[in-house]
Amino acid sequence: AQPIALFRKDRISYRTSSRTHKNALDAWMVRVLEKSRNIKTPVTYKHGAIDLAFMRNLMKLSVREDGPLLGREHLKKIGIKLVIERHLPKTYLDGATILTEKDNPVIGITIRYDRLDNFWFTLMHELAHVARHYGQDIDIFYDEKLLEKDGIEIDAKEREADEWAEESILPESKWEISNAKITPTAMAAQSLANELGINTAVVAGIIRYKHQNFYYLNKIINDDSAKVRRYFPDVFKLKAKI
Repeated sequence: AQPIALFRKDRISYRTSSRTHKNALDAWMVRVLEKSRNIKTPVTYKHGAIDLAFMRNLMKLSVREDGPLLGREHLKKIGIKLVIERHLPKTYLDGATILTEKDNPVIGITIRYDRLDNFWFTLMHELAHVARHYGQDIDIFYDEKLLEKDGIEIDAKEREADEWAEESILPESKWEISNAKITPTAMAAQSLANELGINTAVVAGIIRYKHQNFYYLNKIINDDSAKVRRYFPDVFKLKAKI
C-alpha cells in the first residue's frame, strides 16, 4: 500500500460532515490497508464481477446466522477484501471503498451503529462504488452517515451508489406494490422480507429510510438478533460469540 502522503487529494471523495476531521479518516484508512494485507484472496478482482444480480444474491446471506461473516468470505472469492475497523473519534464514518490497489479492492466498514440494516446497506453502497466507479477518477470513497436523515450534500456517484444499494436490497418494483409503502408495520416488513428472502431487520431499515422516519420499526431494528458487532469480537473487544 502507498504511504498516505502519496494519495492525491483530488482522487478522494468525501461524503462527510463538516465536523469531521479528515486526518482521522486518513489514519483510519491506513489501518484498514494494513489489515487488508493479511487477507489472502484466491483471485484478483475482475471488473464486471459485481452487478445488481450479484448484490441481490449476496443479500440473501443476511438471513443466515453468520451472514456478515459469510458475506466477507463470499467477497474474498471474487478478489475483494472486506475489513472491519471501528471509526475514530470526530468522524461519523460508516464505510469506505479503497480502489488504490486494482487487483484487490478494499471495503472498510466501521459498524458505527450495531445494526444489521446499517451493516448491509453500507456494504451494498460500497460494492456499488466498486461496480460503478472502479477505474475512474476517484480512488477512495469515504461515506459518513449512510441511512440517516442528514444534510450532507452528495454528488452523482454517491446518489448512484445509494440507488444501487436500495435496489439490491428492496427493488423499486417490489416497493411500489408493497403494503409497507402505505403502512410501515412490522407485519408488512416481515411479509416483504419473506418475499425477498432477506433479513427482516434489513428490510425494516430500508422502509424507515424510504419513509424518512427513523422512529418506525425500532423494535425489529434494535432487537438483539439484529446486532452485528458480536461477529467481530477482536475488533470490538467483546467475548467471542459462542
